[in-house]
Amino acid sequence: MEPRFVDYPSFTAVGLATPFDFVTAQQTIPTLWDRFVPRMKEVRNVPDRRSFGICRGHEYLACVQVTQVEAVPAGMVAWTVPAGHYAVFTHRGPVSRIGETVNRIWKDWLPSSGRVHVEGAPDFELYDERFQGASEESEFDLYIPIRK
Repeated sequence: MEPRFVDYPSFTAVGLATPFDFVTAQQTIPTLWDRFVPRMKEVRNVPDRRSFGICRGHEYLACVQVTQVEAVPAGMVAWTVPAGHYAVFTHRGPVSRIGETVNRIWKDWLPSSGRVHVEGAPDFELYDERFQGASEESEFDLYIPIRK
């Protein structure tokens, strides 16, 4: 599992947030997406069809990027992700197996990479046209903030 390295600009996103821990994540995060997807169209100023899953500490935001924040829909929040340097990993296969990719990143790659995770900076998932949910053909990217 070899990442590519990118500098990603700051962006603001609007969506639904939930607290989670590693025991409850497999239930709380999919449930949050089930609630958010039907409401995506309520968010204004969305530049494209990509969506994001942003992890900030023990909070997760299912969201879309916005060009400006206007009238955040009821129950939703806006978060800004600062610009940063990221190791980008591509998850291949059903989204239900994301835990396998996450474990390989944190338990295998990061400790042996010589890189340092930027504490307090959010990690995020980027879902674009390659994402196909439960399909074996599905792909999406995980962005892990690291120091150069």
